[in-house]
Amino acid sequence: MNSDFGKKFKRLRETSGFESQRSLSVSSGVSNATIARIENGERIPFPTTLKKLSKCLKVTYEELMTAAGYL
Repeated sequence: MNSDFGKKFKRLRETSGFESQRSLSVSSGVSNATIARIENGERIPFPTTLKKLSKCLKVTYEELMTAAGYL
């Protein structure tokens, strides 16, 4: 799939202060399994998921949409 996005996503999670996938999951309401699949490059998240995650990751929705290849 897209391991580049997964790596970038993991860096965003860590630099936003989320030490674990679980902590981001709790804050965002996105399942831990989905976050793991994103980071492992197994899944490109749906736009609705990116919207939830952008609020926690301190980046704009548009930035995540671009990084994921939607824009």
